Amino acid sequence: MLGEPSSVPTEWNSAQLSGKSGDELELQYRHTLEELAKAEGLIGTIFRKSMNKLSDPAKLTRVVSLIDNEGPWIGIGVDVKGEIYEGLLESNASEVKSGAGQYFTPRPVIEAIIECVDPQIGETVCDPACGTGGFLLSAYDHMKGQSQDRDKLRKLREETFTGVDIVDEVVRLSAMTCICTESATLSASDIAEQPIIGYPKRARPVLHDVLWNAFRQIGAQPNIVCELIDKSTLLQFVAHGLGLALAPAWVQNIAPPGVTFVPFEPCATPIELYVAFRKAGNSETVERFLEVVRTAAAESVSAQVV
Repeated sequence: MLGEPSSVPTEWNSAQLSGKSGDELELQYRHTLEELAKAEGLIGTIFRKSMNKLSDPAKLTRVVSLIDNEGPWIGIGVDVKGEIYEGLLESNASEVKSGAGQYFTPRPVIEAIIECVDPQIGETVCDPACGTGGFLLSAYDHMKGQSQDRDKLRKLREETFTGVDIVDEVVRLSAMTCICTESATLSASDIAEQPIIGYPKRARPVLHDVLWNAFRQIGAQPNIVCELIDKSTLLQFVAHGLGLALAPAWVQNIAPPGVTFVPFEPCATPIELYVAFRKAGNSETVERFLEVVRTAAAESVSAQVV
């Protein structure tokens, strides 16, 4: 899914640091931290009391370069990023203990407790000692699949959860977790009222059907503002703010600046695949491949190899 707007204002995002060095970079970075600390919502919470601890401009330049060049970070699977971040959360949470009985609850324990409590959509959830937000986010995951009603899902995201903690560093970690989770995936309900750049069915039947089937499941129609065939043109339309678009993951390699990629929740869209081969005279490699295909086909009632 492309074009999801960033929570960070454009004038203070990471792209503004790229290409700068020395005093110019240090000044931009310091102003960025100061301005984001004034922002409302989760962004302001994350950057509250933030400061530049990299006094050596060369090290700051190196960090910015790593972020820009060592990726693409957006190409890492959501599960992989989640595991990395959870490890950092646990490590950081243990480092910021203040003697107030803080303890990082393991994810399996959190999930078991949420299953027992079984919160239902429409109820409110409050964690008065939320720490890094593990219980709140697990409750959200438990509740979000209970309804496809857009109003209920909006209230679930915006009005259901409250967390409190006495340690600034832990509150910051919790807000960062919420930001990562908020952008982890999008469903048809999340984009039901957004302008969408679509594909004509004759040219891109698979992507066309994925989009329309997802909206049929929630009893709605996508707000198609235009239809395009060429993916490069589509990316440019998204980059200029004309709408969202569904696209295969590989187009991240050709995306222009300003385009954000977020996984789209899968929906049941069958794709017919066929294997064509000679009845006799195939090489040993081809025969082994066909055996693998037949084994896979035997596990699926919808697959057939002739």
